[in-house]
Amino acid sequence: DAGFSRDLDVQVVAPVDDFLTTTSDTIWDAALQQIAELVQAHRTTLVFAQSRRSAERLARDLNDRLPEGQVAAHHGSLSRRARLEAENRLKAGELRALVATSSLELGIDVGAIDLVVQVQSPRNVAAALQRVGRAGHLLSRTSRGRIVVTRGEELMEAAAVVRAIRERQLDRIAMPRAPLDVLAQQIVAAVAAESLDIDVLHQRFAGAAPYHGLSRETFLEVVRAVAEPLPLEVKGIAPRILWDRVNDRLHARRGSRFLALTAGGTIPDAGLYDVYVAETDLKVGTLDEEFVTESLPGDVFLLGSHAWKIAKVRADRVLVEDAQGMAPTIPFWKGEHPSRSWDLGLAVGRLRRDAADRLDAPDFAAWAARETGVDARAARAMHAWLLKAGEVLQGVADDQGIVVESFADEMGGRHAMIHSVFGMRINGAWGMALREQIRRRFGLLVEASHVDDGILLSFAPGQVPPSPERLVTLVGPEELGPLLGEALIGSPMFGTRFRHAAVRALFIPRMTRGQRTPAYLQRLKADALLESVRGQPDFPVVAETLRECFHDAYDVPRLTRLLEQLHDGEMWTRHVDTPVPSPFVYPLLLAWDWAYLDTGHAEERRSDTVLMRKAWSVAPGPLRADIVAAVEAELQRTTPERRARDANELAAILDDLGDLTRAEITERVVADADGLIAALVGERRIVEVEFAGGRRSWIPATDATLYAGLATEAGLERLLLRVLRTRGPLTGEVLAARYGLTTTDITPALERLVLRGVVRHGSLVAEAEGTQYVHIAVLDEIQRRQVHARRVPRPVATAEQFSAFLLRRHHLHPAHRLVGPPGVLASLELLQGEDFPVRVWEQDLLPARVEDYQRDWLDRLGLSGEIVWTVFEPSPGGERGRTGRVGAALRDNVGWLRDGGERPELDPSVKNVLLHLQLRGASFARDLARATGLDPTRALTALWELFRAGLATPDTFSAIVVAAAPPRPNATRATARRRRPRRGQARGPLVQLPPVGRWSALAEEERLSPEERDEARAHLLLARYGVVARELARGDWATLRHVLLRMEYGGEVVRGYFVEGLSGEQYALEDALAELTAPAVRRAEPHVLVNLVDPANLWGRVWPLSRLDGARLSVARLAHAWLILRAGRPVLLAESYGRELTPLSGFEPVDLPGTIRTLQAMLERPLTLRPVRRLEVLGWDGRPVRETEAFGAFVEAGFSADGARLSWDGYPGPRAPAR
Repeated sequence: DAGFSRDLDVQVVAPVDDFLTTTSDTIWDAALQQIAELVQAHRTTLVFAQSRRSAERLARDLNDRLPEGQVAAHHGSLSRRARLEAENRLKAGELRALVATSSLELGIDVGAIDLVVQVQSPRNVAAALQRVGRAGHLLSRTSRGRIVVTRGEELMEAAAVVRAIRERQLDRIAMPRAPLDVLAQQIVAAVAAESLDIDVLHQRFAGAAPYHGLSRETFLEVVRAVAEPLPLEVKGIAPRILWDRVNDRLHARRGSRFLALTAGGTIPDAGLYDVYVAETDLKVGTLDEEFVTESLPGDVFLLGSHAWKIAKVRADRVLVEDAQGMAPTIPFWKGEHPSRSWDLGLAVGRLRRDAADRLDAPDFAAWAARETGVDARAARAMHAWLLKAGEVLQGVADDQGIVVESFADEMGGRHAMIHSVFGMRINGAWGMALREQIRRRFGLLVEASHVDDGILLSFAPGQVPPSPERLVTLVGPEELGPLLGEALIGSPMFGTRFRHAAVRALFIPRMTRGQRTPAYLQRLKADALLESVRGQPDFPVVAETLRECFHDAYDVPRLTRLLEQLHDGEMWTRHVDTPVPSPFVYPLLLAWDWAYLDTGHAEERRSDTVLMRKAWSVAPGPLRADIVAAVEAELQRTTPERRARDANELAAILDDLGDLTRAEITERVVADADGLIAALVGERRIVEVEFAGGRRSWIPATDATLYAGLATEAGLERLLLRVLRTRGPLTGEVLAARYGLTTTDITPALERLVLRGVVRHGSLVAEAEGTQYVHIAVLDEIQRRQVHARRVPRPVATAEQFSAFLLRRHHLHPAHRLVGPPGVLASLELLQGEDFPVRVWEQDLLPARVEDYQRDWLDRLGLSGEIVWTVFEPSPGGERGRTGRVGAALRDNVGWLRDGGERPELDPSVKNVLLHLQLRGASFARDLARATGLDPTRALTALWELFRAGLATPDTFSAIVVAAAPPRPNATRATARRRRPRRGQARGPLVQLPPVGRWSALAEEERLSPEERDEARAHLLLARYGVVARELARGDWATLRHVLLRMEYGGEVVRGYFVEGLSGEQYALEDALAELTAPAVRRAEPHVLVNLVDPANLWGRVWPLSRLDGARLSVARLAHAWLILRAGRPVLLAESYGRELTPLSGFEPVDLPGTIRTLQAMLERPLTLRPVRRLEVLGWDGRPVRETEAFGAFVEAGFSADGARLSWDGYPGPRAPAR
């Protein structure tokens, strides 16, 4: 009432201090915690969500966080019974909170409410007032409400809403004027009740306010539409009334009354399915038609804070049953996204402008709280948001100006973002008109999308878009109507609204044969109707659809006025070219389908190619001097195409760059510099200043106060920020000399900019000396260009070439083998982090890489502390023996290479051993046995249990070999008979010497962050393979790809397509590519034997193996199988320790002697390093070897023939005649 004012306590709260640098998951978790705390602090709380899906999700998440879990959902897709039950539970105090949509906004008694929480912006002032008014629903009480925002754009909008409430301003509501579809419905209903003269009926409608001024001609057009047949017959659509033209009277047709009763109303049919509990008539709610179409029987979904399982889907309903605690998905309901009203858009723009003017004021937080009701954290978030806008966009768009941001994507396409605060009704119409205008003028098909804060235009690679500065004036006010009308015809929005209008006009019935007409059938009928009346813009349904699009969905009159202001210069415009999209573009890049103004599949949208790097931290440098110079020339307007041609363009350059000397101005103009300067001086647009060092420069007259504040911290920071934003890396000395200051004066300001994250520092350009500073936007552009400069076409290696490269990289090629302990360490660096059977280390991996390998070299590395032995993937039972698997790692890497899972439960005696190891340090097993009071055997068992748990490690590999070997029977008996000797008593000769080395506990190292761990893993894979793709990642490729992409921007790796047969996105080290693509040396390539489990072998894992006849060969990657390769080409597969040999598709007859010699070479090693004591061959290519042509070659090489098998033990046998 006008005579009474309610007391309101409305506040905007933010979960974080900065929305631009905090990840989305963190923001949402913090918001949930904030809402949960508000609910716990009050007896009853109403939580309003933006959509039904959000309400269900929010209720579920709050139930998980609140100890009692007394939260329920309430929305229009729940049955009336379910809604009433939730309302009654809230009244009775059984619920602490009810999460609702607008279903609880009006006219429902929910009892006493202490607090209203609005999650995200309420979108308009009236809704915010109505919802907050649900709390304290007594004249004497204060209505308390909290608006929890999750994005910077929402923060500004919510603050503008609260500001409007405090200023007692509401959104203006425009009533639909003369809707023709409702007129058609009412004509049929009136005539169905009684026959009427045309004039009488016209006067009756003209007396109603919505149709005041309805012309007789328009009225007759509607009558003609419902009384005459269509130009083309459409099944199911016939005249609804009878027109007596002789007497000019209207009469009802058969079925008119039934049609008016069953199909009347103005709410559009959303195509919802009713949800019933199976075998009952209990209705749970409704589901969206598309969600039902994508679901199958057995799927589980959440509805009304309860999980339901789909039992059966019928034509018009879904039968469900209790899901019995199964994990549900959250359904979706498609509908129109509410738009920001025009008045709220103006309020948002005014708030942005007012807040931006006070950014440097010390009382900004107090002003924001006083004006907009934000809390302290929200005030800091608002300040950070506006500050970032000022840095990236050089000022935020407001109610008096537009900012155009342009940037490129990873594929070479260009994008332009028009930052406009006037809401989706304005931006949507503007975007569609722009798209149509660009198609007409330039012949380009552009993708357009919109949100309340802007329009995104996306151009495909190869398209040359119009200049971004021209976009805001590309559509004239007089062109808007024709362009938009042409763009709307055939658009999804026009089709949807035409269907709704056709249903309201009773052309399409809501009921068919007593059942609801399915939405898909309504769409088909509407398409047929539109086709029938195509070419008739005056047909009432078409005219009404255009009216709805122009005035209800969009706001064409206000957009026309906006375009007039832009063309007349009454609003300012600014263009900013950014190397990567600013965070203010992200709402459009992440928008749902409703944001797109065109048809087409979502997966084909060009805006999806834009890379969002919100949380990237790319190492700056080294930067190429030529690219730095090119970027700086463009920023400084010294390139020929960017120089000023007249005084106005020179003034614009001075506005962007700041102070310039006469010589610097001369470099940036194409005309007479003195003449242009004189012209600007005559107009008093620029002034000359002299700095302390004697340097005289010209500056814009409006910047005089900025340069006058050079001695203040804030003034110096702003000036340095502009200088760095328009130049490449600069040292502090250069900046100090430019303004006549000392490095002592300027360094603190630069460091403050570094701490704020807008400036990076370091040794960026190799040719320059000292610490250099660069703006992050400039750095991003330089790095982006460096990345693209490195993405040059390169030769693509075949699988065989890459395999040969890996043989050389892993030192398996005879010409690349290593020697001595350093060679063993270098080999282990590429094998660390992988578990292998104990015997494989010394019988397959290390002897193949190191010449004359000796175990003593491996033990020496452990004793010196270089490497650590552990288990990276513990087996379920922790078995020990010959099948045990162990891995090695450099001591610095063992912490992050091990899985950070939970520790297993340890026996008290084992814990005691671990405690002594931690206290005493490295100890011998016998000393530990004596200190813990355990016998030596039990102490050793405890140590091996700690080893398998990743808590202890022996110094030497010899200890692992001894533990893996089966115990000798006589040694076991001797140990059992031997008593513990007394002091001084001789023990006699030992059956087996104890292993060399001590035991030590693996220290708990400081855990790496997930980003550091992922980066370390990427470096390891790059070192191991040189080239990394999805197939080589063996894990979460999405995370690893993000790390590799960051490394690419840091100049550490190169992206491209390098190896045939791997996924298209590959990353490689530059030196690895040089070696991979180096021309092959002309020489006879040796045959190389590789164990199938060796990481250097990708055959059988990444690339398939094939037999001689081309048939695919499936083989398990087990340690008893070897592969013989020549120049990377797989030649022979040896399985079961060489018993079964299979020539592969790359095998040639000339390879047979070499393969035999390679197999024989295994038995030339010392006995302990041989995989087998004797090589026995039983089969060749699936047949007994004696029956094949290879038999003679084996015998000729010295193999002994013994019945059906051939054998080789290192000594030539008698030559048997070959068959």
